[in-house]
Amino acid sequence: MSSQIDEIKSRLDIAEVIGEYIELKPAGHQSFKALCPFHNEKSPSFFVSRDKQIWHCFGCSLGGDVFEFIKRIDGVEFPEALRILAKKAGVVLKREDAAASNQRTRLLAVEETAARFYEKNLWEKDAEPVLEYLRKKRGLRDETIKKFRFGWARDSWDNLSLYLRKVGFSEKEIADAGLGIKGQRGIYDRFRGRVMLPIANHHGQAVGFTGRVADFLPSYKKDEDKSGKYVNTPETEIYHKRFILYGLDQAKVAIRKSGLGIIVEGNMDAVGLHQAGFINTVCSGGTALTAEHFSLLARYAQKWILCFDPDAAGVEATKRAFRDCLKTDLEFYALPLPQGKDPDEAVREDPEIFKNAEKNALPMMEYFFKLALEKFSPSTLEGKKGITKILLPAIKDISSPVEKSHFLKELSHLVNVDEKSLQEAMDKIKTAPAQNHPIVYSLSKSGGKAPPVSREEKISKELLGIIMGRSDFIKAAEQKLLPENFSNSRFAVLYKEIVSYYNTAIQDADFKNDFFASFSKFLSIHHPDLAPLASEAVLCYEKEFSSRKDAELEEDAVERMQVVLREFTRRQIKNLRDKISRAEREKNKERVEELTQEFKILMQELKRLEEK
Repeated sequence: MSSQIDEIKSRLDIAEVIGEYIELKPAGHQSFKALCPFHNEKSPSFFVSRDKQIWHCFGCSLGGDVFEFIKRIDGVEFPEALRILAKKAGVVLKREDAAASNQRTRLLAVEETAARFYEKNLWEKDAEPVLEYLRKKRGLRDETIKKFRFGWARDSWDNLSLYLRKVGFSEKEIADAGLGIKGQRGIYDRFRGRVMLPIANHHGQAVGFTGRVADFLPSYKKDEDKSGKYVNTPETEIYHKRFILYGLDQAKVAIRKSGLGIIVEGNMDAVGLHQAGFINTVCSGGTALTAEHFSLLARYAQKWILCFDPDAAGVEATKRAFRDCLKTDLEFYALPLPQGKDPDEAVREDPEIFKNAEKNALPMMEYFFKLALEKFSPSTLEGKKGITKILLPAIKDISSPVEKSHFLKELSHLVNVDEKSLQEAMDKIKTAPAQNHPIVYSLSKSGGKAPPVSREEKISKELLGIIMGRSDFIKAAEQKLLPENFSNSRFAVLYKEIVSYYNTAIQDADFKNDFFASFSKFLSIHHPDLAPLASEAVLCYEKEFSSRKDAELEEDAVERMQVVLREFTRRQIKNLRDKISRAEREKNKERVEELTQEFKILMQELKRLEEK
């Protein structure tokens, strides 16, 4: 397994992997910085070293290698992170033993097997009318049908279930994946007689399905169908609607490249826009945008265009989305569509609407003002009340005080009511239960601000970073410092391991080229608890010291050794004072004299250290 991990790391560039999630900016030679995705901050404290293939946030103290980043950003355990990165690296993983295959892994396998089964069904002879529907009625080309993995669930009670059990999945796994329902006579298929569309997470893994009833077939009997036009996978361990933006796996590269994304309501709208060339489109799946959705959006772009149906339900959905958008730092716009046309129909009839989307889209507050004026006239009392009813709640939700004040003034001019009265009315509006809009998608409980560190700890960390970054300083450090000179026990253990490994691995060729690359592998096996501290220290070196000349760097290292020794001596002096006081209380003159001599020696040593 370790050889496969090394192979994956060797094929991937950590900066490119992390750059798929957050915007990285250059911060020196082979280093990058960004706003941390694991805690709220305004100034970048998240650093990535391409040279060392590690990351660390100096704001919340999280850090590690590429596997640790994927675990935290996606809220998965190591086996899942391994599969995600293996896929990116093009590494075929060796077969895992049964004990290593957890429930989540099995459910993903069930969903993927089902997706392939449905896909195969669609291209069988008995499904030709279904293909004709997708081609002619929905206007989809075969390459689009295959790209989005459309499938066909035959009108059978156990077509899929029998197949899944045959290839090794249990009834419980089929039910837990949301593909089957347990009845009195056993399990039966949830999806029957439906056009199937797999729902993938942002890694492209099938986690669920949406199935459209085949009401276009002559055999369809409407009076017997009680299940509705669309049936979706229920919430499962791997499928949670609040985390899923349909199409993001295929859109994320284009979104990051353009800095702009389009959000539609329906899956078919997203498919239609992708086919028309607007591959920066994702779909909310007909659900309200959630805090988790906003976290996902924030990873890929700052600017987003909402393009919902122009009917009453679509307008209300846009209003709801905008109200939540106002509480984020993202930029949201609305793209008006011709009345009676959903995005899929609109793009087929007039692609220019979407080619000019960025130019024609309305900023959110402009959209609210337009909506209010289309419904009410500001010249009547009823009109003023109607306009303020739409706009005041929206203005109240704006997070920026400057923008809030600006739009309150605009509303005051529009309805000819003084700002003070509008402010009083706005203050009385009860704030709807606010969604929490974290920057992170991970459900990790870690994060937040790192606890404050003392100057000595900061200096010690910098020193450890320097000697790991420039291993030719390790011998000099060994001659001056002992592990017990460090006040922090973790620093002491790390220093001891650095020196020990240096002396053991001095002849190793890889070690000579890059001490940290070799040492970090050693830590991951023998001292994984020290790996985060080592990564943080060496990134501190990359960030603050790597560009300095040799003479300057040597001076920095010596200065920090002196600080560690001074603080160690001060601690010894304090301990000695306590011992002298205790000996005096016990009237042990001989002990007092002995300790006093030690005290004088330490004071002389401190004076010598302070003069350097």
